[in-house]
Amino acid sequence: MNKRGIVLENVIFLVLNLVFFVVVLFFITTNNADHAIYEQIYSKQISLLIDRAKPGTKIAYNIRDLRLELASHLTRSERANQQLFNDLLKKKILVDNKNKKVVIGLTKKSKGYSYPYFSNYTIEKRFQGNYLILEVKDE
Repeated sequence: MNKRGIVLENVIFLVLNLVFFVVVLFFITTNNADHAIYEQIYSKQISLLIDRAKPGTKIAYNIRDLRLELASHLTRSERANQQLFNDLLKKKILVDNKNKKVVIGLTKKSKGYSYPYFSNYTIEKRFQGNYLILEVKDE
């Protein structure tokens, strides 16, 4: 009877360890992707820029790396069509004035990463080449 209890404890210990390492491995592989890092970095930096801006401020933010990362997740035909690429870029970089947050999503599957900002101003965005132009206006 004593041997059976020791074997059962060892089996439970091994199964729990296996489950733990599978969960850790899953977390590392999903959060260690380049797109997830870019989503977090850009959404946080843009939010902080918005928080520090005053009405009338125009911010030109270089998004070259973000454009390249987005292009890496597209097919060759989607990359070749510049209008399609620009429309997709507008959908993937959102400045939500209603909920006061910046949302960046680079892949088709990802819902993106959002980061709040606290400024009560209206933010208008547009794209010019490799730059995201943000205009801060009074409400």
